[in-house]
Amino acid sequence: LRGVIDIVPAFASVAVFYDPVHSGGYAKLRSELEEIAARAEDVIVSTEPRNVEVPVCYGGEFGPDLDDLAAQHSLSPAEVVSLHSGADYLVQAIGFVPGFAYLGGMPVNLATPRRSSPRREVPAGSVGIGGGQTGIYPMSTPGGWNLVGRTPLRMFDANRNEPSLLRAGDRVRFRPIQPAEFRLGDPAGPSAGHRAQSTEAMPGVEVIQPGMMTTVQDLGRTGHRAEGVVLSGAADAFALRLANLLVGNPECAAGLEFTLIGPELKFLHDTVVALGGAEFGGMPRWRPQKVLAGTHLKLGRAREGCRVYLAFAGGLDVVPVLGSRSTHLRAG
Repeated sequence: LRGVIDIVPAFASVAVFYDPVHSGGYAKLRSELEEIAARAEDVIVSTEPRNVEVPVCYGGEFGPDLDDLAAQHSLSPAEVVSLHSGADYLVQAIGFVPGFAYLGGMPVNLATPRRSSPRREVPAGSVGIGGGQTGIYPMSTPGGWNLVGRTPLRMFDANRNEPSLLRAGDRVRFRPIQPAEFRLGDPAGPSAGHRAQSTEAMPGVEVIQPGMMTTVQDLGRTGHRAEGVVLSGAADAFALRLANLLVGNPECAAGLEFTLIGPELKFLHDTVVALGGAEFGGMPRWRPQKVLAGTHLKLGRAREGCRVYLAFAGGLDVVPVLGSRSTHLRAG
């Protein structure tokens, strides 16, 4: 449907995300979705689920909660491993962080409440149990699930064509391995993809002072919410769109977003810029401005509003990740 940018399946719902500028509006899109839902039985296409085997090294340094969890259920650690690895799991949803799969189908006698005190850092690849589900931490994050093992597989890799190893609807089996196999790493190895810098761009701006919360943003990282990747992008998308159009850019081009206090910039060659959003004293809003090489721009504090966007003719040559140049601070 026109304007739809993400479709995210969850446990008992499907979220549809849309661009209000290009969708024709909420009422129109809702009507179109209701029409599809009314004839859902005619349009559903069944596909065979993917079967994914995940090697796991259980216990010890890889699964520090295995012994305690076994004791809670009056089982031996070996019995827990046998039960956990013997089940057939369904990926019910992806979320929490990019690539984190919530797996249903765990034996009921392994259901265990989350830890009373979460860990500040859970290693990437850790396999945990939380309540009646099990899951795999794709990256190092805080977490409160009971850790029973770890996999060497890279569960999420932004350089892959499909970044998340698992997606909703997949079937998963765990295969116990020994520490020696774990230390061999992911048999697929690191992704072959790489992000090449442009050879055509020239340095355009030197940052003298960064201001407050100054980041590179575009309209966001669409198409990846179902893999747990947040949109990111400009907080005030309208302001960025208009600033870009004023300097002749596509509305989705990357610009600088800053909050309350603007940066101090030195321009290294002639260009055209435009401000959109909050009002700052250093430059008028909503007008293209030609700046010459050597110009120092110091925007100071916001007089009205909060966030402002500085668009540069030609955009900013920042290496795209998953199709977007927007900054996601948590991923940094």
